[in-house]
Amino acid sequence: PQSEDLWLFLGEACIHCGNWLDAKDAFTQVLDVLPKNYNALVGIGTAYQNLEQYKRALSNFLKALEIIPNNPHLLILIGIAYNNLGDHEKAFPFLEKGNKLKVSSSSLFNLASYYLTQGMIEKAEENLLKSYKLQPADLKLIYLGDCRFSFKDIKGGEDYYKKALKITKNTKTDF
Repeated sequence: PQSEDLWLFLGEACIHCGNWLDAKDAFTQVLDVLPKNYNALVGIGTAYQNLEQYKRALSNFLKALEIIPNNPHLLILIGIAYNNLGDHEKAFPFLEKGNKLKVSSSSLFNLASYYLTQGMIEKAEENLLKSYKLQPADLKLIYLGDCRFSFKDIKGGEDYYKKALKITKNTKTDF
């Protein structure tokens, strides 16, 4: 591409296709010309996150935070990066603030995932239920089943697993 906008579009397209290396390269082209481009910083951070290069992801997300400090999506991405690095104390405030600014199924799911890593099963289950109500998905039901099993509620866990299996069986696949 011949312009930064086209590189951004290419990077976004690569992200949507799961082509993380090409996305990283496209966003790098933008940052070479415009080092403080918010979209390129978030894009390259997302690519690094999916390449499991969490320190690099976090570095780019924090640079983007300097440009737009209260973007809920970015705050959650930072929380996820800290969580992936094992720095749970730093992860929580970002996840919580992002969730307070804009509640979404994914923000609740990420907050629940954090609570699971901390062994806070009741809080995890509470957020998973809220997330599921906003956007049902079989993975959330599996996690809810795991929560119920943690409470030694075998029947409750099995019920969630059965619901997840039912959703999975009703989903068409082209395999």
